[in-house]
Amino acid sequence: MASVSPAAARAAHSAAGPSPCSANSSTSSRAAKSDAEDRRSVRLTLSAAGLAAQQAMRAEVRALNEQALAGLSAKEQAQLAELLGRVKANLDAQE
Repeated sequence: MASVSPAAARAAHSAAGPSPCSANSSTSSRAAKSDAEDRRSVRLTLSAAGLAAQQAMRAEVRALNEQALAGLSAKEQAQLAELLGRVKANLDAQE
């Protein structure tokens, strides 16, 4: 669970549009709650609907990964991962 400042939570909340964090919204995918130990922080958690959406997305990602890697041996998959890691490192060095 992530901890963010109230200002950051408000900014994210307002950028998200109409009040999905509202306690009155039964279809909200997340909930915000003050941190009892640190009142400067707000704890964000996924609601049951948010968790269901997360599980559905993970299943889609797994299926897409299987499709993308079909026909590649374990050695080829490892080589691809290593090469992509190097490409990412090159891009990260640019920042």
